[in-house]
Amino acid sequence: MNPDPLKSLDRLLRCAASTPPKDNPEVPFGLETRVIAAWKEARTAETPEFNVLAVFQKASLAALACTAIAATVSVSALFHSQDPQAHVANYALVASLDR
Repeated sequence: MNPDPLKSLDRLLRCAASTPPKDNPEVPFGLETRVIAAWKEARTAETPEFNVLAVFQKASLAALACTAIAATVSVSALFHSQDPQAHVANYALVASLDR
């Protein structure tokens, strides 16, 4: 009762091959200029949605600055101790970290 699917497919492909190809219409006048202008305007617009990379860059620079300040304070506190015994203990601690 069902027709052979290969015959139906063959007939469909023959019909598709026999139709003449359609000509592609040309782009309307000025469309290229409008697309380029919109692209340039989108690149210069400062919107937070598209500026995720700049936010990440600023956050990483802030983290680097905090790390540098913390390291400077830590080292200065380590070597500028007034107590001679604390200085010896800190030197021993630093020497053991170098190993």
